Amino acid sequence: MTTGPIPGGSDVRRAAGAAGLVMRASGQLGLELTRIALGSSTAEPAAGDRRFADPAWTANPVFRRIKQGYLASADALSTIADGLGSAGGDPRRAELAVFAANVLISAAAPTNFPLCNPAAIKRAFEHRRSQRGPGPAELRRGYPPQRRHAVDGAARRLPGRT
Repeated sequence: MTTGPIPGGSDVRRAAGAAGLVMRASGQLGLELTRIALGSSTAEPAAGDRRFADPAWTANPVFRRIKQGYLASADALSTIADGLGSAGGDPRRAELAVFAANVLISAAAPTNFPLCNPAAIKRAFEHRRSQRGPGPAELRRGYPPQRRHAVDGAARRLPGRT
């Protein structure tokens, strides 16, 4: 039995420290997500973050929770990436880890997904109203004659139609 230093002992300590960091950040994220679900979270975006400028992000409880959940998750991932970078080791890899975390955080923003973005939903409804087809009254009366003729003429010009 040897009593000397463990080979690679600094790597083992670094890995244990990283695991502890991830566990602490995950625990904090779990607590914050619980506060968000209960409606008692105070998570807000940084001043000047224009992604959440629409009033619906604050007024609507669903959008507020989506925003706060994203912010809490982004904070946890940033904490992990920064902690791993400052834990020692290769500074270039630490810089790449922080960069990758920032790219992932930016890509996962709820403003990038139309169904989670109140401004995109509003624009879709406005566009639909301006581009909508005939309503019930027009359908009862029938389409205007020029539309019927255009459709009938197009049907006659299809190849293979006799």
